[in-house]
Amino acid sequence: MISFRLLQYKIIALYWVRVIMKSILFYFSTIQLLFTIMPAVFAQSIDINGAWDSTLSGSSGVMQDDRGTILFTMNYKDGNSDVYTGTRSGNQLDVCAYQGIETFESCFSGTIQDAQLISLTTVSCTNKTDFDICAKIPASFDLLRASDTSISLRGAWRVSDTQFYQVSDQAGQLTLMEIDEASGDTETLSGTRNGATGQVCSDDGDGFCANIYVDSSTSLRFEIVSCDSPGACAEDPIGKSGVLTKVY
Repeated sequence: MISFRLLQYKIIALYWVRVIMKSILFYFSTIQLLFTIMPAVFAQSIDINGAWDSTLSGSSGVMQDDRGTILFTMNYKDGNSDVYTGTRSGNQLDVCAYQGIETFESCFSGTIQDAQLISLTTVSCTNKTDFDICAKIPASFDLLRASDTSISLRGAWRVSDTQFYQVSDQAGQLTLMEIDEASGDTETLSGTRNGATGQVCSDDGDGFCANIYVDSSTSLRFEIVSCDSPGACAEDPIGKSGVLTKVY
């Protein structure tokens, strides 16, 4: 009788040991899974949209991350620019020069270190002309977050009580639709933005070009720098400036 009860106790004890061991294994498996998933989730949550300064020749660029699809434009001091497209997965970027626009083939792999730093490595580069662009691209360089990158210009901006601009701001490309409620006139301007500055010009060829300056998320300054005809210059003379206030 004693031996039978002892056997029962051993069976019960063995059962609970197995239950406890399974619980412990499940706990550690869950912890391991969290440590595997959380860094990727955190990395994907880092917002990389906006303007970046490159340690490569002091150039600047604008990044757009549309749910993992990357569009990146680089602007240089000599007025030239490059366009790159690619993908993002977690904290990793892979982009290549957009063919059909660029005169060279190049690809880069990047690591998003944090919201202020992206480290890029040159994967490949092939010249398509006699000009050796690849020789100017280092093996690695960094993108540093520009101070004004979080400001989006998309929305409606008021110039006066009756004059508004509807602004589209996407990956450094600006489109402004003017709406004049008093006269009923409309006009479209387009151009580019690099961080806190940009320039737009009338699309119809009989208007003006203006520099714009981003002061804050709700305030823009503009200054007209050229005009296309005597009539356009009379209406919007060179040197005319003003402030746009965001209304929504």
